[in-house]
Amino acid sequence: MKTNTPQDALRRAIQLAGGRDAVADACGVTPDNVSNWLTRGVPARHVVKIALAAGWQVTPAQLLPDAFPIDLIPASHMADVRQGAAQ
Repeated sequence: MKTNTPQDALRRAIQLAGGRDAVADACGVTPDNVSNWLTRGVPARHVVKIALAAGWQVTPAQLLPDAFPIDLIPASHMADVRQGAAQ
């Protein structure tokens, strides 16, 4: 699934994390908050938590490009990202 928009990126992150409830748990919010983000956008304070929950297969720059203009992925997760790209 391509992530052309922040909403597409969030949908992919939800899928990779194991669902809306998993993303909500990772961010300390309700599943309804996660659903609202699909139309309103993800608050900046949650994008790194979502990226982590998605195994860095979705990056902060994809979720909120205005606040994170560069794809920064921790070196400790690069092998996981490369493996996911190969699938």
